Amino acid sequence: MQTPNYLLLACPTLRREIEVTMAEKDLRYPVFYLPNELHQKPEDLNKWLCDFIARLVNVDYVLLPMGLCGNGTLGVPSGNCTLVLPKSQDCISLLLSDQSLADVDRPKYDFFFTDSWLDGVGSTSYEYDFTVQKYGKETAASLMKMMYKHYKYFTYIDSGYGDYAASAAKIAELAEIVDVEIRRLPGNFGVLRKMLALEFDDDFLIVPPGEKVFFEISSLV
Repeated sequence: MQTPNYLLLACPTLRREIEVTMAEKDLRYPVFYLPNELHQKPEDLNKWLCDFIARLVNVDYVLLPMGLCGNGTLGVPSGNCTLVLPKSQDCISLLLSDQSLADVDRPKYDFFFTDSWLDGVGSTSYEYDFTVQKYGKETAASLMKMMYKHYKYFTYIDSGYGDYAASAAKIAELAEIVDVEIRRLPGNFGVLRKMLALEFDDDFLIVPPGEKVFFEISSLV
């Protein structure tokens, strides 16, 4: 029986955890990281995924460790592949997970960040710096306060493979401007580990060839 061909399409936010797990488990299927700018508009992510998946050949399973992702994956056709997605709001729940998504206790007023996220073009740090360059500090501060007014914390997800002090320093100025506290939470990323190891259980949505991604929204973590 022929071994299925797998492909991982992942957000750069998960890069360090993916690279560590792939190395530890000696996983050798290809990994492709999505362009950072797709974070800004879910409709752009949706179109990109539709176009990319439709062009795939010799791929049996496409792993999408991003969940619903602002409706960015909703309605994406599987084409000739089987799609596998976690039953989660986004990739943050994967990072916060232990053994199951049911174990995730996700705070409501936190803006989450990781080392890989801050390394990206679409990161919070870059967003603030760009706004300062375009409008000046005073206007940038007002815009940032409006943008982050619903958050109480900038929360670093600590998987054990990053540098909390360095990452916190990158957003310290913005945290002071919008008057939020920087803190960190442990991220065991257990569900992400399961996904990368191809251990698909009830935490995952399986979309067979010829169908489209559909979630029971109320059940997502």
